[in-house]
Amino acid sequence: MTPADALPADMIAARLGWTLTRSTETIRPVVADKAISGGYVPIEAGMVCGVEQVGRAYVGDKEVIRLVFRAAVGEPASRDIVEITGEPDIRSVIEGGVNGDVATCAIVVNAARSVLAAEPGLKTMVEVPLVAFSG
Repeated sequence: MTPADALPADMIAARLGWTLTRSTETIRPVVADKAISGGYVPIEAGMVCGVEQVGRAYVGDKEVIRLVFRAAVGEPASRDIVEITGEPDIRSVIEGGVNGDVATCAIVVNAARSVLAAEPGLKTMVEVPLVAFSG
């Protein structure tokens, strides 16, 4: 895997030490099924109101990783969900979701030491030292 062709599921699998058979990623528009008010402009039924991106990774025919990102105007509830099937199964829900701007700033600040410690060149997050806050 090179940084240019690494999908998020590939990077998760690499950190887990898994060898994937294949991985896929799709990105599609979310189309409003009814008129939506709010936001910057009114959205009529049939107009694009967001995006949905799905990444999947397989070992053989078994799907072992699924990542779903959906951002759309008019969604009934904003939340982030992480589900891990294992011993024990884990399901974590963050109501309201993690603000993307705050998360971006946090990873940039917390990654500074790891980036400085990395060898020169284009890297994925799998290839730099573990990112962690150290105060």
